[in-house]
Amino acid sequence: METCHKCGEKLNAEGDYITCYGGCRNSYHYECSSVTKDAWKKSKIEIRKKHKCDECKNPTPKTTSEDDSELAKMAISMKDMLDKMDKMEKRLRGDVMQSKMDLQTELQGVIESITFTNRKYEEIKNENIEMKEEIKTLKQKVEALEKNDVKANKLEEEMKSLKTAQHEQEQYARNKNIEIVGVEQTPNEDTVEVVSKIASLLKISDFSSVQIEKCHRVPARNPAKVNPIIVQFKTRIDRDEWLISKRRQHLKNSQIVESANEANVYVNGHLTQHFKTLLWKTKQHAKQNGYKYVWFRNCRINMKKDENEKEVKVIRCEEDLK
Repeated sequence: METCHKCGEKLNAEGDYITCYGGCRNSYHYECSSVTKDAWKKSKIEIRKKHKCDECKNPTPKTTSEDDSELAKMAISMKDMLDKMDKMEKRLRGDVMQSKMDLQTELQGVIESITFTNRKYEEIKNENIEMKEEIKTLKQKVEALEKNDVKANKLEEEMKSLKTAQHEQEQYARNKNIEIVGVEQTPNEDTVEVVSKIASLLKISDFSSVQIEKCHRVPARNPAKVNPIIVQFKTRIDRDEWLISKRRQHLKNSQIVESANEANVYVNGHLTQHFKTLLWKTKQHAKQNGYKYVWFRNCRINMKKDENEKEVKVIRCEEDLK
């Protein structure tokens, strides 16, 4: 099957293509020719037989023989190669000379260094005895310092242990307390009434104000925030009931006082500043290390990977997070 002289693709088997009658007798697709299919179909056979392709209309003049052209190219290539080799030789000679000069300079430096070393050797030899005596003295001092360091480390561990115990004692003193955060303070408020309303919202059915030992607001660490309410119960059982019930209900400020403020209200255990800071750092550590659960109970911060994890990591101080 014939192919198009321009694109090389197969031509229509039924002769639906253009043929050049100018001498080359090559055939073309319509789209590869300067004649449209419609014009070709409408033209007479006599006109078709006079059709010439672009190559026959504008023949390219012949150049010199291919052999002469190849030899000329090779001659130019050989000359370029020789020029490059000449430049490379000059560069290599320069590099060798520079390397030789560098080696001579370096060798001179080595000779001077050896001379200096020999001169210093006698000085070092004479100082060696004095240094040995100084090392002996320093060794004795280091041994004494190491003994003191062991004592210091022991004292440091004891201090850490005492601080941890002190923090836990301070927290234990609050084991009947809760902290209510986010309730807007109103003029002439009765904090016991506020607490009673929250108890109703949390559906603590057996709550009574007689369960409260103390109830008052304390200054917030951030002056821009509402002062929290501290409630001290007479028993831990009453306190624990509140901490359990708070999980069943999300509170808003507008539910407790007449206000448009829709801020969240939180009921938490009354933590010391030490444990508040430590709890925050533990939560940050948990996020970064894949722990799902963090909670506070009995003066301890607890941390667990997931619900199937049996091991519970207890955090008593910042060193436990390392």
